Amino acid sequence: MQPTKVSLLSSLHSLLNIRKPKPNLNDTKRQVEFIRAAMAESMARAGEAGFEHIGRRVRNASDIEALWYLRADVMQAIATTEGESAARRKMARITPLFTGLLPRGLNSRPSPLSDR
Repeated sequence: MQPTKVSLLSSLHSLLNIRKPKPNLNDTKRQVEFIRAAMAESMARAGEAGFEHIGRRVRNASDIEALWYLRADVMQAIATTEGESAARRKMARITPLFTGLLPRGLNSRPSPLSDR
């Protein structure tokens, strides 16, 4: 009896997901460029302090997933030059920009350390 419920629920979810409008590719590209600019701007001081290679990687990132994985490097560069609290504040503004653009498995999870 249980497999039938799961199968029916999966079918319902599949049907609902099919009816979602497809994201506009131009909007997605604009969002990616906006995120790229935000990341580059947030580490402007870090670029002057010897982290130009990270700025180059942000500018040359091929897609949204590459930018997602660069967040740690960007945060490290900011923390080195401006302090960890400034890095956390800046990344807290950038991370939500990725909402809806990443595959499900790449979304960030709430951290118990975020309030400390």
